[in-house]
Parts: sequence; C-alpha cells; structure tokens
Amino acid sequence: MPEIKQPQREVQFKEKLLWTVVVLIIYLIM
Repeated sequence: MPEIKQPQREVQFKEKLLWTVVVLIIYLIM
C-alpha cells in the first residue's frame, strides 16, 4: 500500500511544480 501512495505524492509535487513554472512564464510574458 505505501508503495502505491508514494508515486501519487510525487506526481502531485511534479504537477504543482509544473503549474508554478507555467504561472511564472505567463507572468514574465505579460
């Protein structure tokens, strides 16, 4: 069970990081 929970956390973190980068790029373009 913990093995299945770990990758989900990683994906959530990567998704959050990706959104931060996207927001930064949009902010810089504007």
